Amino acid sequence: MSDTVDTRSQQAAFAAFSFLWAVANIAHLWIQTGGSLDQPAAVLNMAAAAWVLADPRSVGRLVLLAATQLLDTAWVMPFAPDHQMLAASVNIVILAVGLTMLFGRDRQPDPARFYASFSRAARILLLVGYSAAALAKYNSAFFDPAISCAVFLANTATYGLTEAVSGLDWFHIVVATTSETLIPIMLVIPATRRFGVRFGMLFHFLVSLSPAITVSDFTTTLFALFLLFLAPEEIAAIFSDMHRRFRQSLLGRTLLTFGRVPLVITLALAASVSGYLVPSIDIIYLWAFATLFGVILLSSAAWTFSMRVSPQPIAVRIPLPHLAVIGLLALWALNPYLGYRTTSSFTMFSNLITEGQGTNHFFLPSVHYVDYQNDLLESTSSTSERLDELATDGQLVTVFEAQRLLDEDPGATVLARRNGGPELTFSLDDLGDAPSPFLTKVWFYRWIPGSGEPQCTN
Repeated sequence: MSDTVDTRSQQAAFAAFSFLWAVANIAHLWIQTGGSLDQPAAVLNMAAAAWVLADPRSVGRLVLLAATQLLDTAWVMPFAPDHQMLAASVNIVILAVGLTMLFGRDRQPDPARFYASFSRAARILLLVGYSAAALAKYNSAFFDPAISCAVFLANTATYGLTEAVSGLDWFHIVVATTSETLIPIMLVIPATRRFGVRFGMLFHFLVSLSPAITVSDFTTTLFALFLLFLAPEEIAAIFSDMHRRFRQSLLGRTLLTFGRVPLVITLALAASVSGYLVPSIDIIYLWAFATLFGVILLSSAAWTFSMRVSPQPIAVRIPLPHLAVIGLLALWALNPYLGYRTTSSFTMFSNLITEGQGTNHFFLPSVHYVDYQNDLLESTSSTSERLDELATDGQLVTVFEAQRLLDEDPGATVLARRNGGPELTFSLDDLGDAPSPFLTKVWFYRWIPGSGEPQCTN
């Protein structure tokens, strides 16, 4: 009997994850495209997410969603954001497990067995990516109230209200670093794991609560992955309670009168074309959707906290191919410290600086195996519109990125100092051999303020 109950719980946990993963994908596409889908990969990705929402119990639908998410990631590279890289690593595992089952002896894979297989690696991938993001904030700039991203985001989220209250700057810094440090630790320790899941969800819900900061895509991605640290029966209870709360609400009763499929289609269309129809306020629709979704999820998670369940083991017998994906994600997180790309490597909003001959990190060294981070242009003006904007803002740009921008604008030149040298006019050819198409597809370097003060970038 216990085996039957466990199987049913895992099947319900699979459905809950599939549902949350599809919601996170819709939120991601909504934010990244501004509700204006115009790329084939994004359209396919949105259609797959809607198909999963119509029946989240299907393994084949989740596998297809993972495949289209990976296609969309490849399409937008090298400009994929941090959470998309984390999601991509999870999708690789989902796709690998799904293809193994679908083309193996099990042509109709059991959701319970599928959930047990992919969730082990997914938990470790979340710990790797999240821990890297937390560690990146231990630098001198993040702990400087004058330029800290923690202060900047708090002031932006409150539309400047917190700026008028003295003494809050250090509060924002301490809360951000303490919370992000404790969350992965609590997830690892069995005694604090269930509380850590709820604390992590609440913290990131509050971070994304303001419509002035559009990070709901990152938050909803974390929601899906945080829940994997709970026992399947607890996830099933949360998902069941969410469904009950939505059905009993006036909004839920009203929407469900139209049926599940029309409701899913309406949501997907809103995320796909609202930017064309109401470009000035489409983000408000996303904020309202994400806030309502977060409130229901957090309420259900709080309601089920009194359940008596055993802690979910983090990882048991992770297959070697899945360990390889975990290792690759860890190497990806080291990109900035090794001289490679400085964006989408889990350093978002951290103030981390690794460019030049040193780093502002308190204890992690920066050892550059390539010189792209050290080769900088301080531009005065340019016939390239984007480079001219950077010059006007007083920002430095790596030669790597200058070559990308000049290549996109044939015949353009830039008046600049290269690594502090004399001011010269550079064309694309003057900057030396351009990086290979592969490197320009994989690496992307951020802009650096010329004053040497780190900027707050995602």
